[in-house]
Amino acid sequence: MECGSGQLSAARPRLGISACLMGERVRYDGAHKALGAACGLLDEHFALIRVCPEVAIGLGVPRPPLQLVEQNGAVRVLGVDDRDRDVTDALAACAADTLRHHQPFAGYVFKSRSPSCGLYSVPVHRLQGAANNAGRGAYADALLQRCPDLPALEEEALANAHALERFFTDVYARHRFLQCSDTAARRDFHDRYALALRARHRSGSHLPAVLAGDPPAYLGQLLTELNAPVVREEDASIMRELCAAHAPPPAVGRYAEGSVPRHVAIEALQEARVAPTDADWFLEPFPYRLLLCASD
Repeated sequence: MECGSGQLSAARPRLGISACLMGERVRYDGAHKALGAACGLLDEHFALIRVCPEVAIGLGVPRPPLQLVEQNGAVRVLGVDDRDRDVTDALAACAADTLRHHQPFAGYVFKSRSPSCGLYSVPVHRLQGAANNAGRGAYADALLQRCPDLPALEEEALANAHALERFFTDVYARHRFLQCSDTAARRDFHDRYALALRARHRSGSHLPAVLAGDPPAYLGQLLTELNAPVVREEDASIMRELCAAHAPPPAVGRYAEGSVPRHVAIEALQEARVAPTDADWFLEPFPYRLLLCASD
């Protein structure tokens, strides 16, 4: 069975997501964990690849639950009531199948605490006794081992505006870079992120050489630089410069003072249409409507 399904579009970033988060009743108990209004926002802006790896490897709905278990020095995915049921390797194979059929992904949203999909805090049990530490789901682990630079988070992080902004900045940067078909396009891509690097007090002076010699390494290093916090004073200074002969909207000054968030200043600049169009990736590295996911 092919792992994952979805309608693909070159115009939208391809985002993997645990199928239960989009309302599909694929969990072990026949339920779902739909994200509410965030489902519509994600579906609007991304080509979503919905995957339930447990269903994809042939487990039914409903099904006996699974958990991570430490066994002989390794962490395996075993049945809660049947320790002889080991689906670790099947989940890893599903991850490889997902990447084979649906690359390139721009990012991935995983279900937290799932023995297949959890990223950070999945309970790891002893063969006899309660959980004693935390681990990563087998499908998520195998997928990220094969694609270590893929932006990824658990759905609980969607409620954190800071984590959400970092994630979507990475997702859209990765998507845009993967659309570059030649050296000239990659150079243009880098130039269009120059202001974003400056706003973080990052010169990025080493990046063109990396881009010329090792494009995949360049992307990883760029994302690291973009994950540095924006320096508000420098950011606002760039906004004023972009206004050129026009007076900047008052919201830019309020942003510089710290009284309004960045997106308010950005919206004012866009409404005033005073900034050059080639600054769009600095002004809006991703559609800011996606931040509404954090208020769901």
